[in-house]
Amino acid sequence: MELNFVCGTTYMFVSGSILLLTVLLIVFYSKCVKDSINKLSKQQNEIAEVKIIIEDQNTSVRQQKRIGIDENNLNEEFNKLRHELITTVFYESRFAARGNDLNEKYEHQLYIIDQHEKLTVAEKVETKRRITFDKDFRNLLFLKGPKYKCALCGRSGYTNYTCEHCSRDVLKSEFVNWSSGNEVIDEAIRKSQMILPLPGWIQEWIPFSELENMKYKTRGGCATIYTAIWTKGYMKEFDNEKRTFGRSGPYKVIMKRLEGSSIADTKYFKELTLHLTLRGHGCQVVHCCGVTRDPESDDFMLVMVEMESDLYHYIQENLYSITAKEVYNILRCICSALVQIHDNNLVHRDLHSGNVLRRSDTKWFISDLGLCGPADKPPTSIYGNLPYIAPEVLRLDRFTPKADIYSLGMLMYEILTGFPPFHDRVHDCHLAIDIVSGIRPTIPPDLPDTLKYLMEQCWDNNPEARPTSAKLHEYFSEKYKLSFDNCDFDPSVVRRNLKLKPLLKSSGSKLHDFGDLLRNCNVTKSNMGSNQQSSYETIQDKLAISVESVTSDSSVV
Repeated sequence: MELNFVCGTTYMFVSGSILLLTVLLIVFYSKCVKDSINKLSKQQNEIAEVKIIIEDQNTSVRQQKRIGIDENNLNEEFNKLRHELITTVFYESRFAARGNDLNEKYEHQLYIIDQHEKLTVAEKVETKRRITFDKDFRNLLFLKGPKYKCALCGRSGYTNYTCEHCSRDVLKSEFVNWSSGNEVIDEAIRKSQMILPLPGWIQEWIPFSELENMKYKTRGGCATIYTAIWTKGYMKEFDNEKRTFGRSGPYKVIMKRLEGSSIADTKYFKELTLHLTLRGHGCQVVHCCGVTRDPESDDFMLVMVEMESDLYHYIQENLYSITAKEVYNILRCICSALVQIHDNNLVHRDLHSGNVLRRSDTKWFISDLGLCGPADKPPTSIYGNLPYIAPEVLRLDRFTPKADIYSLGMLMYEILTGFPPFHDRVHDCHLAIDIVSGIRPTIPPDLPDTLKYLMEQCWDNNPEARPTSAKLHEYFSEKYKLSFDNCDFDPSVVRRNLKLKPLLKSSGSKLHDFGDLLRNCNVTKSNMGSNQQSSYETIQDKLAISVESVTSDSSVV
């Protein structure tokens, strides 16, 4: 009986254990199945989310393509911003560099770049390359600083990155392989290449066949403007060992047709030779890549670097965001170009906000150099933008550098206030009479006293009382340098406090013919100033362009 009890108990224990194990297995497998279902559900949800993301991306791409944006454009915009950062750091380091001579300053500049936190390693390398090239450029331009001996040709020169002698030799050997068909232009190109034979600065004769996709852009002054693609591109670098120039490849340019230049008359080549001369001296005028000739019209055309905006539109589009640092930078760049123009015995004659152009890296250049209007204009007429024309010029006196300084004073007013001078008045004989009589725009009270004084000096009725471009460049360069740490005023406050009438349509340069109306205008002797400026002659007046003069170091940008 005991045996039966033990067997029954054992059986019940085993049966219970099997049942418990079965239950546990069922629970375990149920949990596994549940986890699998949850995992599968989660994966399905993730797949659905990925599909949504992909669809959103596809929708975004379709939207971007619909409005003209794609990934390449976004990358291009990013690269543009990085390029602007490199340029900004380059100029900041130039102004921050200290040293007893050029070598010490450049060594300090390289050290500043090494310590910069925002630049990548590759960007630091590019910035240093620019610094090295800039050192060569300045040494050669002003023929000062250390000399280097080329390891290949054995000659000593002022450049280290590119041997000036080797590059000159290569350029000179090509003289027999090109011609514009006009000896005046050929000689100007050849001289500019010999003075500044550095990549990026070399101007050349460009066969018209190398310019493609030519499209009409606008008409300005006495020229028609087009955009085009220069298929070969400019000379970007020089290989000292191979003695060859490397080119940029397809490059977007502006083409400026000088209508009537097909006639073999020296006066039609004035602007061509002026651009070649000044750019050959490293002047801050719009970069002229070279000259070409339209085979259909036979007109010569300037081929220039495309700019981003003119000063007038830049001010209007950034009315309340322009800083004091930008103001000083713009004025510094303009004055730098004027120093070089005036040091070469030239006068711009038509300086206004439409002729000051901005490149994407925040540098500003003067354009439309040497235009004095149509060749057949009446002898009593004046070509220009009326509010910027100096009173002595309105009285038909001769142009002098002081007339450019008057125009600069009006530019200062426009940059600081956001409004062109006399923006609310019709540009007619009544305004011309007021200008000659000494009427000037009202200066805002919120401006620093120094800027008020400078403006009044620049637009003084007496040309001899106006400051020189060199003095102004020195002042604005120093203010720009100081503005990296501290700005002495806020242009946006000045503009917000102004209660000016609505802006009339911007007026460009045109022909003004007031006859002898202004010659004997009622101006007091003290306001009229000395008549000595009427005896001043510029190279433009003589129509003979010289490239022998060398700009002074005061014109360094």
